[in-house]
Amino acid sequence: MADLRVLIVDDDELAAEIVNEFIAKSGVDCEIEWVWNGFEALVRIQESQPDVIFLDYMMPTYDGQELLRGMLRLKSATNALIAVVSSYVNDENRHEFTDLGVHFVFDKPVSVDQIHEVIARAMSEKLKRA
Repeated sequence: MADLRVLIVDDDELAAEIVNEFIAKSGVDCEIEWVWNGFEALVRIQESQPDVIFLDYMMPTYDGQELLRGMLRLKSATNALIAVVSSYVNDENRHEFTDLGVHFVFDKPVSVDQIHEVIARAMSEKLKRA
């Protein structure tokens, strides 16, 4: 069994592949799933209860903020560490994300160090809960 369950939510395949590659370089055994939009993510979150969610902001069908609001309504992923990774980060939506339970907000392009910071914190928090 993997150390962490990770869900990448991004409509940009290349961006998702980069996050996936950076996670792989962390040295932590992760089970990684990728979905294209927030609606699909909401379903997967309820089914798989990921430890970490990397979330894009601007997506078709159901964007990042809609997903976060849906998670709050359904009380999904209460233990998940959430990192928004987006090209559309500004001071206003950064505060909105924090209010919606986001732990990290990163501008694209994201760095390997930022991804490793999230993975390390998720491992630390999972070990505390065990």
